[in-house]
Amino acid sequence: MALPPPPTEIPLSEAVERYLESCRRRAMIRRLSAATVGNYTVDLHRFLELLPAAGEHTTESVTGSHVDEALLAYANTADHRRKPAPGEQVEDPRKRMATTDADAKAPGSTLRMRRSLSRFFAYCVEQSWATVSPMRTSEMEPKDQGKLRVERTSLDLAQAQALLTHGPGDAASNPHHDRDAIALGLMGVLGLRAGEIVAADADHFTRATPITPASVQVYGKGRTWRTVPVPPWLEDLIVAYRGRLGADAPAPLLLSPTGRRLAVRDIERLLERAVKRTRAADPDRARAVVPHGLRHTAATLMLAEGWDVKVVAQLLDHSSVNTTSQYLDELPGELSVAVNAHPLTPVQT
Repeated sequence: MALPPPPTEIPLSEAVERYLESCRRRAMIRRLSAATVGNYTVDLHRFLELLPAAGEHTTESVTGSHVDEALLAYANTADHRRKPAPGEQVEDPRKRMATTDADAKAPGSTLRMRRSLSRFFAYCVEQSWATVSPMRTSEMEPKDQGKLRVERTSLDLAQAQALLTHGPGDAASNPHHDRDAIALGLMGVLGLRAGEIVAADADHFTRATPITPASVQVYGKGRTWRTVPVPPWLEDLIVAYRGRLGADAPAPLLLSPTGRRLAVRDIERLLERAVKRTRAADPDRARAVVPHGLRHTAATLMLAEGWDVKVVAQLLDHSSVNTTSQYLDELPGELSVAVNAHPLTPVQT
């Protein structure tokens, strides 16, 4: 039996750029989301910064111990979401070293970096740039991701209602209040991902008929399309918004002030501004939240209302109900209410 030909070694930095270019091409045909490509770009460039003598490495010379050394250095950098202390000078918050365990990267962040590396080195093997992936001998694999930070967890019903009510603002305070109201509804009520919202075009939206509800076609994370029903109040917002833009408006469902397609970061900023408006109007019910936290909100509130978990899984584009169950955050007082309503509770006479 003939042995396979030796790999065609190329410089590691060149392999990273060729892999990222492949990812960008796949994003153009929606095989990957733009946000995923952005994560890969950040992670792989950071890996090259942390890998000792990265400029001397080829795709074949990197070993599992090299990967572990870079991952360990990454895990010991500070979580860039933490704001610097007063007077602290930081040129690049992503490169600041942690001073305490609490300040260090969350295990989930290191796990994401490891997954990005696994996909990259698997691609190197596929392209015959390496014999085997060094990830096969890497030992540093975080298992415990810990609790989600508060902004990624579900809002309770009152907080969600306050955000939908006050978050968009009005025509006087926010010229894009109708667009923002649609985005908040798609995330907080229907549980759409930020990437799914920015990828939606106007012709993906279908108005209701006497026999079918309004709906939007969504291209999901698993590179599949699904039909998501749209409630009447959200349909009215979309129809009015697109009517205001006019028939010659660009294809994306939601537009930036300059008429371009929104990016995921635009959705994040939109939500940050919505939280600020809610805090100003109703501080007792305002709470910081990120887009994924609104996805948790949609799932948690639907399941708390007694929706079948299979229906919720279908709405959120989950292949398994086990994934959906991970989105169920405990609502304040929910456990107490459930216990008090237990069917074996003695009847008071």
